[in-house]
Amino acid sequence: MRISKLLLIAIVAIGLSANFACERPESVETTPPPPNPHYTAEEIAVLQEHLDLPSQPFPYSFNPAPHMGTVGTAEISVARATLGRVLFYDKALSKDQTVSCASCHQQSLAFADDKAFSDGIENRKTARNSIGMGSFASVAMYYNTSLTAGNNLFWDGRAHSFVEQMEQTITNPAEMGMSLVDIIDRIEDQPYYEILFRKAFDSGDINVDNMMQALGDFMFAINSTNTRLDEALNLEGVAPNIDYDKYFSRFNNMENQGKALFLEHCMSCHESTITPPNFIVFEHANNGLAVEYVDKGVGAISGKTSENGSFKIPSLRNIELTGPYMHDGRFETLEEVIDFYSIGIKEHPNLDHRLKKNGQAKKMNFSAEEKAALLAFLKTMTDYQMISEEKFADPFLQ
Repeated sequence: MRISKLLLIAIVAIGLSANFACERPESVETTPPPPNPHYTAEEIAVLQEHLDLPSQPFPYSFNPAPHMGTVGTAEISVARATLGRVLFYDKALSKDQTVSCASCHQQSLAFADDKAFSDGIENRKTARNSIGMGSFASVAMYYNTSLTAGNNLFWDGRAHSFVEQMEQTITNPAEMGMSLVDIIDRIEDQPYYEILFRKAFDSGDINVDNMMQALGDFMFAINSTNTRLDEALNLEGVAPNIDYDKYFSRFNNMENQGKALFLEHCMSCHESTITPPNFIVFEHANNGLAVEYVDKGVGAISGKTSENGSFKIPSLRNIELTGPYMHDGRFETLEEVIDFYSIGIKEHPNLDHRLKKNGQAKKMNFSAEEKAALLAFLKTMTDYQMISEEKFADPFLQ
């Protein structure tokens, strides 16, 4: 892996822009009039019976951060993202109306869950740990907007687009257990959905395609750009000319030591995660969690024994918030994860070559000081703004 492509360029900036009508009256009044209303007074009255939505929708489009070295704007429809936000939090999308997309992807946890296996319908459990979100927007921008080719989603890589991923989650009998057609039958009589679909789509049709597009727009808008790592990188210049080996003035000695250890020991598996875009990687690997795997991971999908025990390499962005860790949530804390990579990697015939040395599983043997330094560096990737932004929060009145 090329150290020159290093680290942490991860990050996309949120562009918070709004369009205002600035025509000034001839009177002495200097205060500009309010923006043209997105909803009529009647529509607002209907919406506010059920939802806490602003009269002017939140902006969802964004621009890259300076250190990304890229230009362009990810244009996201505010009306569709607003509709998608409501759908994301609506428990009516599940069979027994007890869970929503947000049940397993909680904003305060960087859109992950704090359980090894999340709660599904009818007191069932998911088969694997919920992967944290928070980087969808940059995926849409830097790979392709439809994400229909070459992408391996879920822990086992079985989905190849976010639409496919959403469909499988909604219809999974242990998760939401709902057919897409039945969802439409359930929501089309809700007066607030009639308004939101009409605002989001010219046709105003409440159908599966429009529902999935709105959900996708909202999830693509979720991004994480305001970390201490982002601040440090923005001071260093523009990619690919940033010297990641240098001492970051925004980091203390321990965080810089952790960065150096990360580059030396962890970079080989996470390089594509920490170059654009946003700490997301579609690669999978066997990282030596076990000698025998009950869950075969990618191998169960591909049928290749060489891929048994291989799982998606997850994002490191907001890793402090997304525990428990690994596909089965076996590690409660980041300290346990670091201990595992220090001395716990198991010998397995499919163990990734990057975790081997002289043909055997690596023993990194981190000291207590090095473990603390690695932990400190990983915590510089936490975005506390994203987990509290209202535009990503539950809009339903409690």
